[in-house]
Amino acid sequence: MLEVVEYFDELVAQYADVEVLVQAASDLAKAPISYLSPTRRVVRFPVGRPYAAPDDYEMAAFLTRRVDESSYVRCERVSADPDADALILERLARAIGVTAGRDDIRSKPTRSIEWLLQSAARHGDQLLEATTCLRLDPYRRYRAVALLLSEPIPETGAWAVLLTPWGLVRGGIVPERVPVSCGGVGKPAVPGDLAESWKSALFALRVRSDEDVALAEDYGALVELASLLDHSTHAPQDVANIESALRTGWTLPELSLLAEGSSFRAIAAVRNLHHSTVAARMPSLTEAWGYDPREALGRTRLHLAILLFRLTHRRFDGMPSGGWESEAR
Repeated sequence: MLEVVEYFDELVAQYADVEVLVQAASDLAKAPISYLSPTRRVVRFPVGRPYAAPDDYEMAAFLTRRVDESSYVRCERVSADPDADALILERLARAIGVTAGRDDIRSKPTRSIEWLLQSAARHGDQLLEATTCLRLDPYRRYRAVALLLSEPIPETGAWAVLLTPWGLVRGGIVPERVPVSCGGVGKPAVPGDLAESWKSALFALRVRSDEDVALAEDYGALVELASLLDHSTHAPQDVANIESALRTGWTLPELSLLAEGSSFRAIAAVRNLHHSTVAARMPSLTEAWGYDPREALGRTRLHLAILLFRLTHRRFDGMPSGGWESEAR
């Protein structure tokens, strides 16, 4: 459990706020975690996992740990592994205690990054304060960058751990022309428009396949189209087709090669199959999907379906190892 201790130590060192700390604990425990004080209540759920509310009579069995005399953290379910959950709550309580008691001036850069990347209103005195704190030129263009927590932090730029709808990530701001070796890199923008760059950086991180770095600019209008999917309650049928194919024995690397127009031999090599096995499976796939992914239009549809599949299924699980809660890798 040493990695749990080190994980919270790193978050504290990065000046993560209470919401980020509670989300991290929830992802680690794979359970809802809450922080309660006389003036505040924060509840976070494990990213990408369904949750059923417990019966009221169980609440007495919930694990809790005091942060101070008037506030505490709690695991919002009866623990299946009390020792592990107790350690997570203990480290969370200590981290929140440090966060509440430390010098506000030193945490100001983290708040400035969070405000520039995630705030809806970016103008006036607050913009001037944030850019001054981070030493950004208000007329120069920068890029937002999204990294997994496990990925190395570049030496250039300002960085903070941020909470997103898909889990915890490390967000950064770097000058437009500074090369970035990993993560999702957003479109260039002046400081007042960095929230849009951040959205595109998250898009790039979510659709990244096997490459170390993905540039939002490479996807053109797909970045804007993806925002429509994020607000939709139903996934497109082509995404459902990918899900169905994965349930029937196909893998995402095989489907990606199919979208690239690779030969049956190349596709079969992914799992050391004979090429005739792949050929024999194609008719049923074509029939189920209603189009032929070997034709030009079919390959385009399959490429887009795989991209949308990654968008709808990929989660940042917040673990120190930086793994994905996803079928996409």
